[in-house]
Order: sequence, then structure tokens, then C-alpha cells
Amino acid sequence: MIYRFLQEGGVWMIPILGVSVVGTTFVLERAWFWFVLWLRRDLRLRRRLLRGEVPPPGTRTSDPHALVLVDLAVHPSDPDLAVDRARMLVRDSRAHLKVLAICSGLGSALGLFGTVVGMSDSFRGVGLENPGAIVTGLQTALNTTVLGLIVYLTAYVAHALFAQMSTNLSQDLEEDLNEARRALDARRRGRVAA
Repeated sequence: MIYRFLQEGGVWMIPILGVSVVGTTFVLERAWFWFVLWLRRDLRLRRRLLRGEVPPPGTRTSDPHALVLVDLAVHPSDPDLAVDRARMLVRDSRAHLKVLAICSGLGSALGLFGTVVGMSDSFRGVGLENPGAIVTGLQTALNTTVLGLIVYLTAYVAHALFAQMSTNLSQDLEEDLNEARRALDARRRGRVAA
């Protein structure tokens, strides 16, 4: 069934399939990135750091979000270390989003181009004695349109989802850094007053 669908779509299915393979690869890579980030969460350590507690020496964590807060707690006089680590994490979360945007645009453009070529072949067959040329052209047009739209929608939705997740991560990091700074300042003022 799938092979027949691809065969009826003609030669224009090959570049659309290529774009779909690239798009799927990067969708899976981004999904893996977010899944690993979710698995490495150390919520207990995050809560302690947000209360202004300094982690004991040698504290280890694989949670990149918590590592940002650890940098702030360990080096309160140099908050740029934590901010730089947060920027790197946000940058990593946005990796390959441009590729997904390009795949989405190419999927729709190639699908449309296949549609135009298929319709052109259909119109060329109208005046001929071969009605099969009309059907073949229409099959090419419809199949390339369908596959192009599937590639477009998949890449577009994935891009939008991952971009929003990255924005949420950026906002969470900013809020947590501000909260941890306030907690560290309050703890420091409490020691000075005592």
C-alpha cells in the first residue's frame, strides 16, 4: 500500500521522502534531548537551592537546571557563571530548530511543486487519446500533496512544540535564578544581622 502510494506519486516523492527522513531524525533527536533532561531532574536539590541553602562540597548532579543554581550558590559573588550556564542550556534546547523549520517549509513547497507537475501532466493528457495520462497526473498531484502536507505538519508541530518548551525552560531558569538570588541575599543578611 505504502509502496504503491509512493510509486503513484512519481519522482517528486523522492525529495519529499528525503526531507521527511531528515525531519524525522531531528524530531527524534529533540525528543531525546527533552526526555533526557526530564529524566535527570533533581527536584530535591533544586528546592534546597531555591531556599538559599548552599550545597555541601562535592555535591554531584546530572540535572543541568540544578547545576545552574549550584553555580549561583557556590559563587554568589560571580552570578555571571550561573547566567552563562543557563544561556548554554537554553542554546542547547534550541539546537536544530532551524532544521525543523526548513524541513517544514521544504515539505510544503515540494508537495506543492509535485502538485503543479502532476496537474501539468494531467492537462497535457486531456487532448490525447490516452485517458490514463490524466489519471497518472492526478495521482502524482494528489500523492505529492498529501505527503508534502504530512511532512509539513509534522515538522511544523514539532518545531512549535520544541520552541515553546525552550521558551518555558528559559523562563523557568530566569525565575529560579531570581528566586535563588533573593534567598541567598536573605540568608546572607540574616547572618550579618545575627
